[in-house]
Amino acid sequence: MNRTLVAKELVKIARELVAMEFPTQDAYDKYMKEHPDADKSLHSVKETKKEPAKQEKPAQRKPIHITRENLKEHLTFMDVDETPAYFSHYDTDEDLEKGDTNFGISKKEAEQHLKFAEPLVKAVLKKHNVTGDVKIGFAPSEGYGFLEIKNLKKEGKKVDGNDKVWDDLDKIAPWN
Repeated sequence: MNRTLVAKELVKIARELVAMEFPTQDAYDKYMKEHPDADKSLHSVKETKKEPAKQEKPAQRKPIHITRENLKEHLTFMDVDETPAYFSHYDTDEDLEKGDTNFGISKKEAEQHLKFAEPLVKAVLKKHNVTGDVKIGFAPSEGYGFLEIKNLKKEGKKVDGNDKVWDDLDKIAPWN
């Protein structure tokens, strides 16, 4: 008998009897196809530690703690159609999820700013003996909330633009 053939046959038999670990499932399958008599219990595929896929999360922002000082950063006092109002622009939930922020606050935080400003506005009106309607509202499609101040009257007369009440309201947030 040819020694080379005998050696190859012995290697073949030894491989089938000796446990082998394959780097991939494909390598294992190929080997088993080429060696149908191999003992499957002796051969395996090398286990690789699979790390769970990391999900990209937008950077976590800390909620804004509202103070008189930072209130001015997120409120703007404007006159729209002769109705004075404080406006708080906010990023939509979708923008925040993408990490795309223009204003740096959420709708919830905008609402908190307006609720924080509301009693300040009412206190200013009271200080100047001015009555009127103060109402919080939202324009969701526009991405802003507002604190509307309407029907301001002092001693039964409409409050004009020269009244000192405007100076104090401007201290809550800047006029734009």
